[in-house]
Amino acid sequence: MARLAGRVTRNDGNWQAQPLTASGRVLGAGSQLEIERLAARSGANRVDLDGAIGDRLDLRFALDLPELSSLYPALRGHLAGQGELGGTIAAPTLAARLQGGELALAEHRLEQLALTLDWPLDPQAPARVDLSASGLRLPAAQTLEQVSLTLDGSPARHRLDLALTGPAGQLDLAAAGGWQA
Repeated sequence: MARLAGRVTRNDGNWQAQPLTASGRVLGAGSQLEIERLAARSGANRVDLDGAIGDRLDLRFALDLPELSSLYPALRGHLAGQGELGGTIAAPTLAARLQGGELALAEHRLEQLALTLDWPLDPQAPARVDLSASGLRLPAAQTLEQVSLTLDGSPARHRLDLALTGPAGQLDLAAAGGWQA
């Protein structure tokens, strides 16, 4: 059985003219990879990982990205959140909570974003997505003051609720259905 063990104690470099550092521990044996308190920083931005990847998935992550432009110059704003990858390789699950503000990519703008995601990638399991956004501006399109989206259920039985508010008025849409393959 192949084994891998390593500790990242200090890894100095630069990314987009910002200091880049990493620390933590990575252990591997066979198809199992253990990640212990792996932290990567670029300027004020930070990503943390901790857990295991193998037959079972148990990986937690946290993001604190107050200066997105230092990661990629065309991005603006801030993003923070946490989540967990679980289940198995054959049937993974993803649970995440993200918040962001003053987000921009080129001419696309979003003042506020909140996303909650509980998504098992098993097609029979129920999932839930809650998205709330405000101040959405797209090139050559009207501004949407508020966007709210909720998706709940499994592919076989699910519900979608969408609400859009903008200068031209409000749209509320609700749909329910199922998908049979």
